[in-house]
Amino acid sequence: MFRFCDGFDSYAATADLSKKWDSIGTGYSWSSTAGINGGGAVTCSTLSSAIVKMYRVPVVAAQTLYGSFWIKIASLPTAGAIMYVYDSGGGLVHTGISVNAAGTIGTLYTGTTVGPNLVSAANICDNVWHHIEFTTTKLQSSAAATLNIYVDGVLVIANGATSVSSTPAGLFAIAFRCVGVATSFDDVIVWDNEGTGLTTSPMGVRAIETLRPSGAGSSAQFTPTGAASNYDCVDEVNRDDDTTYVASSTSGHKDLYAHGNFGTTPTVVSAAIVNTYSRIITGGGLAVIRARSKSGSSEANGASQTITALGYKLQQEAFLVDPATSVAWTGSGVNAAEFGIEVV
Repeated sequence: MFRFCDGFDSYAATADLSKKWDSIGTGYSWSSTAGINGGGAVTCSTLSSAIVKMYRVPVVAAQTLYGSFWIKIASLPTAGAIMYVYDSGGGLVHTGISVNAAGTIGTLYTGTTVGPNLVSAANICDNVWHHIEFTTTKLQSSAAATLNIYVDGVLVIANGATSVSSTPAGLFAIAFRCVGVATSFDDVIVWDNEGTGLTTSPMGVRAIETLRPSGAGSSAQFTPTGAASNYDCVDEVNRDDDTTYVASSTSGHKDLYAHGNFGTTPTVVSAAIVNTYSRIITGGGLAVIRARSKSGSSEANGASQTITALGYKLQQEAFLVDPATSVAWTGSGVNAAEFGIEVV
C-alpha cells in the first residue's frame, strides 16, 4: 500500500518542511532548484542530523516495507555514516542504509554501525544524483532483518543483514541522516505489502513531477474564499492555509480541477498522487472526505479520510490506474485528467 511521498517541490522556505515532515534537524536547508530535475530538494552538512516523517502505526512481524529516494553526496565522508533509517518515531532504529569512507553503500548494523555487506563497486559519494530503492522485512521481530538495496536500478545488496530493535511503541517513521558532508535528498516514496494497490518491489528508477491546479474542472461545488475561482484557491506552490481555500459541509459536494502538464513525456507512470490539506472549521465535530480522479466520463474514489483536527492535515491518495481505461496511467492520460476532493 502506498504510504507517503514528497518531491520537495511545494514549499517556499525551509521552515515549510514541517507541513509534511515531523521534525527537521539542525543544518537542513531547502532550495527550489536543487533537485534532480531542477525542482526542490533538501541539503544538510551536519553529521547525523535527521529529517523525520512518522507515516503509519507500528508494523507487524510479517510486514515488508519498501522505499525509494534520490541522494547526492558531495564528497567522501570521513568515516562510515548512516544515511537512512526506519525507526519507531522514538529513536529506536530498526534497520537502515549507510555509506563508508570509501563512498560505498551498505546495511546498517547494531543500530549505529556500518554493516558487513559493503559494495566496493557502488561509490555514491561522487556529487552525482543516485537513485536508491530497497526492501526490508521483519521489523517487529527479534530476528535480524534483511535488506535488498538497488542503486540506479541495479541490485547491489541481496538479503543484507541488519539489526532490529524491540517492538515499536509508536508511529513508524523514516529518517534521512546527513553523512557529514553536503548530502541532498529528493523524491521520497514509501510503501509496503499491506492492503491493495502498490504492494511490490522493485519499482525501478522513478522521479516525482509535481502538477498543480491550473483551471476549472467539471465540478465546482465547494465555496471559494480568497479568490473568485475554486481552482485559484488551491493552486499555490506553498499552501497559504486560511488565505485562499474552498469549503463545504454538504455530503456529495465535489471539486475537480484541471492542472498543468508533465514537463517531459514519461514512459511509465506508477501512480497519480493527490495531495489534500484539510481541516474542520469548528471544534467538536468531524468530517469525512476523499480524493477523486476523473478521466473522460469515468471517475474514481480515493479512500475515505476522517478529519477531526482544527489544524490543517495532509492526506495523500495514490490512483494507480486511469478510470477511463482501468489500466496504468499514460502521460497523456494524466495530462487530460481532473483531480480533486469530495465530501463523503
